[in-house]
Order: sequence, then C-alpha cells, then structure tokens
Amino acid sequence: MSKGASDLKNGTKVLYNGAVALYDGVNAMKNGAPALTDGITRLKDGAMQLSEGLSQFNEKGIQKLADSVDDAETFTERLKATVKVSKNYRAFAGISDWMDGNVKFIYKTAEIKDK
Repeated sequence: MSKGASDLKNGTKVLYNGAVALYDGVNAMKNGAPALTDGITRLKDGAMQLSEGLSQFNEKGIQKLADSVDDAETFTERLKATVKVSKNYRAFAGISDWMDGNVKFIYKTAEIKDK
C-alpha cells in the first residue's frame, strides 16, 4: 500500500506540473492573441494592397505593352508589304521603259503622346 500511495503522490505531482504548464500556455496564448489578430489584419490589408497593385500594374503596364506588341506586329507587317510592293515601283504616274525613276514612300503614323 505504501508503494501505491507513493505512486499516487508522484502522479499527482506530475499532473499538477502539467496543469501549471497548461495554464501558463493558455495565458501565453491569451496574451499573444492581440498580436496575432493584429498580424492577421496587417496580412489581410497587405494582401489587398498587393492585389490592387497587381491589377493596376496589369491594366497600366502589362496590357499597354501587350497592345503595343500587337500594334508593332501589325505595323511591321504593313511595312514589309510596302517594301515588297515598292521594289519594282518606279513612278506614280508612269514612266517609259528606257527611263529610270524611283519612288520614296512616307509612312505616316499617329502622334506619340507622353502620358
């Protein structure tokens, strides 16, 4: 019986120490909850700011670049076609076979505006 009482006493001590550790942990969690809540709020706000920034970057940067590439490809194809057609083009109004002539093409584009 003495052995059982000793085991019970030791078990009670272990249980008490565990309860103290649990209480300390609960207090630490309770004391840290405001910092966690603040951190979560800052993370949410930062994520929203990042999302808005990425949307703006896409709209004002990436899309304009993509549109410019499409415009540049179209422009390049038009220039190539003009060069191809103009290789044997010697006059606007006609020219005799025994005469030499050449034609210069001027390609007009829209105004480039600084935004």
